[in-house]
Order: sequence, then C-alpha cells, then structure tokens
Amino acid sequence: MRFEWRDYLDLARRLKDGVAGCSQEACCRSAVSRAYFAAYGHAMAYARANLGFISSGKADDHGKLRTFLADNGWDAQAEKLADLREWRNQCDYWGHVSHPDRRAKTAIDCAKQLLKSF
Repeated sequence: MRFEWRDYLDLARRLKDGVAGCSQEACCRSAVSRAYFAAYGHAMAYARANLGFISSGKADDHGKLRTFLADNGWDAQAEKLADLREWRNQCDYWGHVSHPDRRAKTAIDCAKQLLKSF
C-alpha cells in the first residue's frame, strides 16, 4: 500500500491546534515539519511518476528535486518547496523561532497550495 503524503498535512493541522501534554511551540514546530514533508513527498511522487525524476533516496534529493522542478517549468512549485524546507530547518534546528504559530499556519497554507498544483 502506497503512503498518502497528504495525510501529513492533516497531521500538521492537528498539531498546529495543539496536543494535550505538549507545548504549543513544540506542536507548531512539528506542524511545520509535517507540512514540508507532505509537500515534499507528494512532489517527489508526482515528479517520479509523471516527469521522469529519478531519486537517489539520499538527503540531496531535496535540493535535486527543487532544481529538477525549476528546470522543467515548475518554478513556483520549486520556490514553495524551498520556502517550506527553510522553515522546516528553522523549526527543527534553531533554538528560537519567532511566532511559531504563524509559521505553522503559513507552512500549512503553502503546502496545501503546492499539493493542489500537482
């Protein structure tokens, strides 16, 4: 059975609203991460199935996918993925992120738009 990447977007929405026993900031940061992976996984699956993208299964696929999309006329999608990746990295690695609740909403909205475009 194939994983439905959109499910991560549903999870991101739930995380943004909070989970009992977890801080709101942790939930929002996790929501950003799930929103990114919803978009990335969906874009990767689409590009492999419909555009001829060949993934290596390694970490550099994140950048290679964005480059591939941009090189094949999917500039807006590549840009949205780049934004989502930057926000995810900030939320996963930085000690301080301003307004994580707003960042989560923005990431979820961006991922939703990206999913619709494929």
